[in-house]
Amino acid sequence: MESLDNGLVMIIDDNPENLKYLASIVKKSGYEYVMSLNGKQAFEYLKSEKPDIILLDIMMPEMDGYEICQKLKSDENTKDIPVIFVTAKTEIDEIVKGFEVGGVDYVTKPFNSIILESRIRTHIELKRSKDKLKKYIAKLEETNTILEEEKERSDYLANRDYLTGIFNRRYMVERMKEEYARFLRYKEIFAIGIFDIDNFKKINDTYGHECGDFILVSLTKSISESIRKMDCFARWGGEEFIVMLPKTDLEGAAVLFEKIREKVEKTKYSYNDFNLNITFTCGIAEISNEETIDNCIVRADKALYKGKISGKNQIVKG
Repeated sequence: MESLDNGLVMIIDDNPENLKYLASIVKKSGYEYVMSLNGKQAFEYLKSEKPDIILLDIMMPEMDGYEICQKLKSDENTKDIPVIFVTAKTEIDEIVKGFEVGGVDYVTKPFNSIILESRIRTHIELKRSKDKLKKYIAKLEETNTILEEEKERSDYLANRDYLTGIFNRRYMVERMKEEYARFLRYKEIFAIGIFDIDNFKKINDTYGHECGDFILVSLTKSISESIRKMDCFARWGGEEFIVMLPKTDLEGAAVLFEKIREKVEKTKYSYNDFNLNITFTCGIAEISNEETIDNCIVRADKALYKGKISGKNQIVKG
């Protein structure tokens, strides 16, 4: 018989003659072997090396084969090593006990060398197949984890504005649909605020587009810090942004946006050697029973336009 890559067999038996005989069978099969006269010797060896299979006698002093097998199976480092009991015991209850404590096979004395060789080879092949399967499963799990992480990253990027990192228009539209459905079912009101940075073109023309990008990022950070976690904040397009405020009426929205407007107006945004002051104009609207979500957005947008043509830097109700 050809060997399976020189597998290692551990033989545990307190009888030196049995050890020699079993070792000769193992060697003839083409495997390497290591011998132990008792459990103590075996466990000392197992601290540094892991055999492919263990041939284990049952009747031994101090620690019998059943105890050794139980200890092997209770240890994470050795629990997967197959154990074949080799013994003179032939009683059914003894054989059953061997399987109950974790043995994979049972060979009785006097040993038939052909049968024993076949059992050793079979269980080593099974163990290696299981090991390959475990590695394959682990690799699959690792791949799945990577795919899930990539999907999460892809979903994140698909819903985010590339510059500011806040939500994009696509995501906001879906969120507003959800909030509108909740309003229709439970009558939970919400408000929308659309705001636009005042004189943003002038900032770009005077200080450059990189400065304009800096202002967009800085402003979104200021607003993100001023709203609740339940609120949804997105870039609507260009220098225009939108905030949806669940469970908030028109007056509540006006109070919130006025506070944000004042905060932004008082903030100095430092870019290179320039200290810039910016303002924004905001149009707000509260959803009502007689309209669609698009109509509510249109009302907020019209209020924004009204604020722009009447002086800017203000909150206008739609």
